[in-house]
Amino acid sequence: MKKDDPLDKNVTIGAELTEKGFKANARMRTVAALDRLVGNAVDFLNLPIERRNVQARAKIEGERKLIEAISDYTIDRMKTDPEFANRAAENYIRSIGNRQENKDGVAKYAIEDLRRDTSSEEAGPELDSSFLNKFERLAEDASSEQLREKWGRVLAGEIRRPGTFSSKVLRVVDELEQSTAILFETLCESRLGYLLPRCLTGDIPMPTVAKLVGADLLVEPGLTGQYQPFGISEADGQRFWLFTAGRYGFAFANDGDYRSPRHNRSGPILAQNNAPGVPIFLLTDSGRALSTILPDKQDAAADRLGALLAAAVQPKQLTRFSDAGAGYWQAGVG
Repeated sequence: MKKDDPLDKNVTIGAELTEKGFKANARMRTVAALDRLVGNAVDFLNLPIERRNVQARAKIEGERKLIEAISDYTIDRMKTDPEFANRAAENYIRSIGNRQENKDGVAKYAIEDLRRDTSSEEAGPELDSSFLNKFERLAEDASSEQLREKWGRVLAGEIRRPGTFSSKVLRVVDELEQSTAILFETLCESRLGYLLPRCLTGDIPMPTVAKLVGADLLVEPGLTGQYQPFGISEADGQRFWLFTAGRYGFAFANDGDYRSPRHNRSGPILAQNNAPGVPIFLLTDSGRALSTILPDKQDAAADRLGALLAAAVQPKQLTRFSDAGAGYWQAGVG
């Protein structure tokens, strides 16, 4: 392509993203992703998509690939049948334009998501090329706004935390039915880290549990269910029981063996081996990854769990902790 060709704009969007408040690490990963999906990123961010430009690029690339890809028989026919050749070229060019339009839509949703929430951007490596290869193919097929939004949120999540969406997780997201996705999002309103306390989710019908397990979002709970025990910790010479989930912690005084009704699985605390614990559902790796692109309602879930735990341990006082990093917990709501 000639250097003066107006379609040949090999540019990046570092300045644009800086102005919008992106952090450096996420900005560079965003540039890499958009360079792959939309090519001319400045036009993409600042100007409406011009269909004639998409078609022009598609025609240039399509004509080249068309000649290389079609079998000898078809090429011979194209040489002798102009109408057939025109139909083949037009169909191919149209498919290229549609795929690019789908990728543009995914990229727009990713940009919107990144601009809306920059709080969790992490330092880390560049986006893995194998992720970009697989993701680009999925984005090309995002023909509805619903699909474009879903894959835009996935791309934004991977930009914030590289390595979150493995090939397996991408497959799970791709195959996830809409009804199952809605169920999972509702459950994640009770999420704390990778746990779903049963006292917050309430009783979930077994067919629903089976559906989420089959979608590789929940770990099979088994007949007895899952249980997250309180650990034993000590501070200022006092022992206490400590339950942690995600960035939240809850503690109360430990003055010996703990007992509670063994069969009250709907309650916030269940005794097991003379120690307290919280009945839970456990997210799979795919469930954890998918939960990161859903609305984060963990603060509200922690408030609800704290209130239930405080009532369960009375007259002892429940203390709430927040993750202070480096293995330390800080007392107080967080």
